[in-house]
Amino acid sequence: MPSITGTVTDVGFDSEKDNYVVVENGSVKTLYAQLATTNVKKGNEITEKQSIGTVGKTGKATGAHLHYEVMVDGEYVDPAAYIK
Repeated sequence: MPSITGTVTDVGFDSEKDNYVVVENGSVKTLYAQLATTNVKKGNEITEKQSIGTVGKTGKATGAHLHYEVMVDGEYVDPAAYIK
């Protein structure tokens, strides 16, 4: 799973995202969605390569996958630069 350091600002369930985690570090916000489980709580500090959840096949998904979004200064950017 992609990783970034920061603070968990939201953990929850949504009808479109299913189980999700939002991590923020300064102007960078990452969303990890379609998770089978979440392993963190709002306010947790996240370190690189820490497990925040497990990939799942939730909601209307047809196979196990991770929905991953990155925003910088409120604008969506190509997440490829944030995957190590």
